[in-house]
Amino acid sequence: MLNQEKIYLMSRLAMLEKEKGKQLRGVRESFRSDYIGIPLLKNALRVTVIFLMILCVWSAGSVDFILMVTAQGQLKLLGIGILTAYLMLLLVAMVITFLCASSRYYRDLRYAREYEELLKDLQAMEETGCMG
Repeated sequence: MLNQEKIYLMSRLAMLEKEKGKQLRGVRESFRSDYIGIPLLKNALRVTVIFLMILCVWSAGSVDFILMVTAQGQLKLLGIGILTAYLMLLLVAMVITFLCASSRYYRDLRYAREYEELLKDLQAMEETGCMG
């Protein structure tokens, strides 16, 4: 005779592993700081590259403005403005990335805990001798 509860547990485990396998492995095999820190680092590099590309395009189109600022001796002020814009953009991007990565971590952690609970239930069924 088939044990319906055991079949349900096994199918639920298989579905979780098929649908969320990558996330389950990721949250189980890495620390929280790595799970959140790696996307932060990747996005910081992306923002930096994009900002530098935008800065190059802007400076190519604003050569007359840059020469005027240089002639007036206010190049330091321009540099501070550019640095401030970069840091503000980086800060906004890092906050958004942190919130998204944290949310993803806690969602995947719920899946991992559900998976572990299902495994414990299945193991307990097998230890008590339920046939199925």
